[in-house]
Amino acid sequence: MESKRTYPYTKLSQLSHGMDKVNVAGVVVNFRPPDRTRGQDCSCSVRIIDDSTDRPIMCTLFNRELLKLPMACNDGDVIFLRRLKVSDQSSLVGSNFSSWILFQNGGNVPLKPSANSTVSDVERGRMQELRAWKEQTSTQIGGWGSLLIRNSNRWVGLIAN
Repeated sequence: MESKRTYPYTKLSQLSHGMDKVNVAGVVVNFRPPDRTRGQDCSCSVRIIDDSTDRPIMCTLFNRELLKLPMACNDGDVIFLRRLKVSDQSSLVGSNFSSWILFQNGGNVPLKPSANSTVSDVERGRMQELRAWKEQTSTQIGGWGSLLIRNSNRWVGLIAN
């Protein structure tokens, strides 16, 4: 669904402790599928990186309903996360009020946007920028399920569990 509404997105390098209701976009480098927590919620984790930093950020998303969380993210997918809180400079936390949009590697249609999530032309443009950046800076390592990203002349190796 196309949207004229635009969301301001913060580059990962500009995040600081205590920021609330931030929107970020990045390339997926690691994903832990949704599972039940010890309480009443469900959670999943997605580690992302963008063209502003060589340090990946861990995003932990919570929701009371398992099916409202991303079910599958693969290395190289582009994900947009809205309304997250920065818990420290290397992690973000999403709640029931957070939303996400996922573009599979190479796809132009969101895999499964969360409820009420729409995609703007600005977001589609940012998706293309992140894909182009990923193609220039990454190497897929067969068999390991990892994505190596070269940023600032340094390789960041992330191996999926």
